[in-house]
Amino acid sequence: MKPLIFFFSILINISVIAQNKVLSIEDALVKNRTSLSPENLKHLQFIYGTDDYVYLKKNDDKNIWVKGNINSTEESVFLTLEDLNQKLSKAGYSALKTFPEIQFDKAVGWILTADSSKISLNANDGSIKAIVPKTFAAKEFTEESKAGYIAFLDHYDLHVGQEGKKAFMVTKDGSKDIVYAQAVHRNEFGINKGIFWSNAGKLLAFYRMDQRMVNDYPIIDWSQSPAKNENIKYPMAGGKSHHVTVGIYNAETRKTFYLKTGLPAEQYLTNIAWSPDDKFLYIAVLNRGQNHMKLNQYSAVTGNFIKTLFEEKDEKYTEPLVPMLFLKNDPSQFIWQSNRDGFNHLYLYNTNGSLIRQLTKGNWEVTDVKGFDASGDNLFYISTEESPLTKNIYQLNIRTGIIKRISVEPGVHTAKLSTNGNCIIDVFSNTNTPRMIRLTDIKTGQSKTLLAALNPLADYSLGSMD
Repeated sequence: MKPLIFFFSILINISVIAQNKVLSIEDALVKNRTSLSPENLKHLQFIYGTDDYVYLKKNDDKNIWVKGNINSTEESVFLTLEDLNQKLSKAGYSALKTFPEIQFDKAVGWILTADSSKISLNANDGSIKAIVPKTFAAKEFTEESKAGYIAFLDHYDLHVGQEGKKAFMVTKDGSKDIVYAQAVHRNEFGINKGIFWSNAGKLLAFYRMDQRMVNDYPIIDWSQSPAKNENIKYPMAGGKSHHVTVGIYNAETRKTFYLKTGLPAEQYLTNIAWSPDDKFLYIAVLNRGQNHMKLNQYSAVTGNFIKTLFEEKDEKYTEPLVPMLFLKNDPSQFIWQSNRDGFNHLYLYNTNGSLIRQLTKGNWEVTDVKGFDASGDNLFYISTEESPLTKNIYQLNIRTGIIKRISVEPGVHTAKLSTNGNCIIDVFSNTNTPRMIRLTDIKTGQSKTLLAALNPLADYSLGSMD
C-alpha cells in the first residue's frame, strides 16, 4: 500500500500547466513500481561493525558495490563480481554470473548464496563457511542457529542438523492436521514464523498446532482450468479452534519437551521471547475472546510455568504484537509495547513484572522500534507524534527519559541504524519529495544526502477519471 499512498499523494500536487503527457489509471496502477517509481539505492545497508554504507550500483553496464561514509565526499568501489568470484574460487565454489543479494550487516560475515548453499564470507581472510549447506537449503522454513545447528521442515516434520552430519528427526507425527514449526493462529498477533532459536543457538522453541478439530473451509484455486477446490482449516466464530503448544528441543541432548501452558486449549500463544541467558521462555498468552492477556514466564529446562509478570485486560480487544525487548545493558529489564491507553506505546518493566515507567505517551503511535546504540542507553524508534500523516525517527534515552527527534523534514520516514548506533540511514518522502535518502551522524547532526530522486510524474498531467 505504501507505494500507492505515495503515488496518489503526488497526483494531488501535479500542476497541469506545461505538461504534455496524460496520466492514465493504467499507468498509475501498472507502472507505479517500474518506470514511474522514484529512483532508489539498491540493497542499501551498513557494513557490520562500522558506519560505512554500501549499495549496488550500475557502472558501465556492470553492477558493483560502492561504499561511503559520513566523512567521505566521494564513494569508492567496494566489491566487483570479479573480486567476489576470486574469493569463491579459492574456497572451491563456482563462479557467479551475476551478483547475488548480499547481507553485509551480519556479525558472522558477508551472507550470500553460492552453489545453492547459504554461506558466510570473512572479508578479512577470505575464508568461507557454509551456514546452511545445499542438502538443507532446499528444505522448508530453514533457519540456522548461532551454534551452527540448522532447523528445517521436511514432509511436515521438524528436523535439526549440522553440516556434514545426518539431521535428527525432532517430530514424527507431522501432517496437514498436525502442523509443526510454522506460523500459527492465522498469523495474528505478530506471528510470522514457527521456529525460535535461543540466543546461544543450542535450544529451539517451536510451535505445534493441532487443527484436527477445526472445520474445513473451501478455497477455489482459479489459476487452474477447470478451477479446483482446496480445503483449508479455518476456525469460524463460534466453531472449534485449533490447539497450539510450544515445544523446546535441546540440540545437544536431542531431548524434547513441551511448555505447560495450561488450559483452555483454545488460547493464543504469541510474542515468544528467550531470556538473555536462555533459561526462560516468555509467552503472551491470550484468551480466545482476545480481551485478556497474560505475559507468562516458563522454565526452558523443565517447561514448568514460573509466573505471570503482568496482565492486560480490555472490554473489547487486546493485541500483543511485539515480543519483549531486553535492555542491552541490563538483562533484568525489558521494553514492552502495548495499546493499553488507546495508542501503541513503550513501557519499561523488570522481570519481576513491576512497571518501572511508561517511556512514551500521547495521542500518537510508536510504529517501529529500530534498536539500541552501542552503549544500550539510547533506543531509536519511529512514531506519528508530529501528525498521523507523518512518521519520524526519534532517540529515547532510557535512563533520563529524554526524547530527541532525529529526522528533520516532514514526511514518512524509515530508518536503518548502524551497528554501534552512531549513524542512521533516513529514507523519506512527502507530497513534494518523491524519495530522499540521507545519512546522519546522530551525535553531531551532520548529514549527507545519498539520493534526491527526481519526480517521475513531472511531465504528466491528470487525465479524465471516466
